Amino acid sequence: MAVTGMARFAYGLLLPAMRDDLAWTYAQAGAMNMANALGYLVGTVLSLHLASRIDARRSFALGMLVTALTLIASGLVRSFEALIALRALTGLTSALVFVSGTTLAARIGSARLAPLAIAVYFSGAGLGIVLSGAALPWLFEWRGAAAWPLGWLALGVAALLSTAPSALACAALPSTRTAQRASAWPAHQLGRSFAGHFLFGAGYIVYMTFVITWLDAHGGSAAQVATVWSVLGVAVIASPLLWGALLRDGRGGTPLACAIATLALGAALPLLDASWPLLVASAALVGSAVMIPAAASAAFVRRCVRAPGADAALASYAVVFAAGQCLGPVPAGYIADASGSLSAALACSALVLLAGAALAWRQRELA
Repeated sequence: MAVTGMARFAYGLLLPAMRDDLAWTYAQAGAMNMANALGYLVGTVLSLHLASRIDARRSFALGMLVTALTLIASGLVRSFEALIALRALTGLTSALVFVSGTTLAARIGSARLAPLAIAVYFSGAGLGIVLSGAALPWLFEWRGAAAWPLGWLALGVAALLSTAPSALACAALPSTRTAQRASAWPAHQLGRSFAGHFLFGAGYIVYMTFVITWLDAHGGSAAQVATVWSVLGVAVIASPLLWGALLRDGRGGTPLACAIATLALGAALPLLDASWPLLVASAALVGSAVMIPAAASAAFVRRCVRAPGADAALASYAVVFAAGQCLGPVPAGYIADASGSLSAALACSALVLLAGAALAWRQRELA
């Protein structure tokens, strides 16, 4: 999962240097992550289509390898078209890792412990965030904005080195291929939860894309950027400890709503003041909650939907989340270009997250 953390989120660290060196607008910068989100959506649908045909252990290992190669390739090109195509391919392959890894994690332990196992798996993304945050700001401090290709190459090599041990670890798990048929499940009763999950995807991606660029525009030093990003990653790693009880015992849409509301608060804090303590607090809040909505939805489905319908319900959450991610970055970029500042874009993301939390809160537990 550390590879997914680098593939999906390290772009936010590289973006200020890429904008300076390649003279991008905010809309172009947002288009890169929209392409990544579209690739993630395609990869999610593809993963679900292949689930009954290919063992998740194989798709996990393949996704890891190709994701590492796309990161390396991103450091070898400069054209907008080539980079956006690679961001889309990275999104597709990281979705293979995310979905197949979630499938494997959900089969660890009892149904009661499965949500916690999923949360622990998701928290591995924090390691990728910490590693990238500890290295990339100092690279740009040393070599300047033109060093962004070296950043992609470094991320790709780190991902490549982690591929073999990750594949060996999941090889010890049982096969996920089954002969189960699709089963009916109460999709119409999960509408509020789906809507909250969709708005979560649309809102959080704006923060993760632009917060470091916002900090850079306010004169943030390499030490400040590294600290903010590392705090975010450490909070992701710690999130299962912070949310474990609510994931286990919460009912209805309460765990999902609480996680999204925490994200909204974290996204709004930088707008109050650009002071150092608020930025660190913002990163801590966002990091502590960013991986929890997926675990909360998994816990809700495992309680309320019988297998094999539960697998179809979880797949639908993954697709809804991926679709939400596609919605956020480009409109936020246009808002930033029109206003001349990222503040309006971050404010919109916080409002979207609040709306998602309100909808999720109204989701009732199913019998």
